[in-house]
Amino acid sequence: MRKRTAVLCAGITVVALLVFGAGVGAYNGYLAMAWDRGVTTIDDPDLVEQLASQPEAPTSRSSSPVDILLFGTVDPQTETGAAGADEIDSDLVMLAHIPADRSGVQLVSIPNDTSVSVPGSGRDTIGAAVSLGLPMGVRAVSNLLGTEIDHVVLIDLTMLDTMVDLLGGIEVESTAAFESEGHAFTSGLNLLDSSSALAFFSGHGAFPDGTLQRIHNRQEFIRAAGSQLVSTGHLSDPLKLSAAVRELSPYLSVDSGFDASTLVKFGSQLGAIGEDDIDFITLPAAGDDITGDDSRGGDQGQLRADGYDLEELKRSIADDSVDDFAAEATVRRR
Repeated sequence: MRKRTAVLCAGITVVALLVFGAGVGAYNGYLAMAWDRGVTTIDDPDLVEQLASQPEAPTSRSSSPVDILLFGTVDPQTETGAAGADEIDSDLVMLAHIPADRSGVQLVSIPNDTSVSVPGSGRDTIGAAVSLGLPMGVRAVSNLLGTEIDHVVLIDLTMLDTMVDLLGGIEVESTAAFESEGHAFTSGLNLLDSSSALAFFSGHGAFPDGTLQRIHNRQEFIRAAGSQLVSTGHLSDPLKLSAAVRELSPYLSVDSGFDASTLVKFGSQLGAIGEDDIDFITLPAAGDDITGDDSRGGDQGQLRADGYDLEELKRSIADDSVDDFAAEATVRRR
């Protein structure tokens, strides 16, 4: 029997929260109200105009693919929730692709140091683009991946500590031992609590290959959190489900179109997916530092995307076949 893992990314991505209402019938209404009360709406007019300019979804009963751009920051502009859209210090960039048939979710991790074309500024990193504001970050990612963005979510990553506390701790595997923010983590399973979750997730300057190892650890964190949410009943127990929405939604800021009705719609459409239907992809990188200047830190150089694989990823997004790209990438890694 497949586990319901629509909240596989809870606490880190809103894809996690997309299905907070799925399958719980009339309880959707209460959860929707809790969502609207908790999240902050990003009212940046440039962002609103940019997202509003995307093509309208077909009026037929068939669904269209949805691309949700997720930014994470550990420097929110408010105590709980990252409400602003300007001068964002982004520490996480991820595209959540939901295919038209709603058969799964593909999460594309984009290294923060990926070299991109920043409109009006030449080439710089994704992080630098986002620091100019969410609209600029959206343009940079849209140009990089050749896709239009349907929704944007800004996540205060300090929510990780809250989420892990809610779950009573989680076990996450790392393929390398490292130290981060005063915590020592081993190669193998690590038991994380509310004091160490964000430190594990951040891991800045801790690895020889920098960004890519951090991304791997973050993906493992997401997997572990999803499994823990299932095993502790946070998807099936209405009381635990509502507590999760109340506790986590205040750390999220969303575009004006990502309201409760959108949440419930996606939740009902994704209600049948399982763990095997969630794919993790890392933007293919050439692996070299094209700047030759690492003055900002040991893993802060610009990364160049692998040209051929990037074009294949762009084609798969355009063709709505990202799951096939993920499967091929997994085979190549083996």
